[in-house]
Amino acid sequence: MPERTAAEPLDVLRTVVAILAPYVEAGVFSKAPLGAIHLQSLEIPSADFISVLLAIEDAFGVEIDEERLVALLTLDDVVRAVEAARREAHT
Repeated sequence: MPERTAAEPLDVLRTVVAILAPYVEAGVFSKAPLGAIHLQSLEIPSADFISVLLAIEDAFGVEIDEERLVALLTLDDVVRAVEAARREAHT
């Protein structure tokens, strides 16, 4: 995997939102604080959600393990999973 520079949590969140944007209705991200938005409330079909997760992994050059994937509830959880995978990739 290519070497990536450290990203701040807000940068990770912005990238995740940009990846999710084509899959959700307009304005959904203005309804609540971004990090608190529940993934289930986005109503992304399972097949599309897998594409989203793969795009997130590609964007950050990480692989999020299955244990973390099943625990994802909010956008903040996604950010934490990306950050943890990045830390593990550098150890």
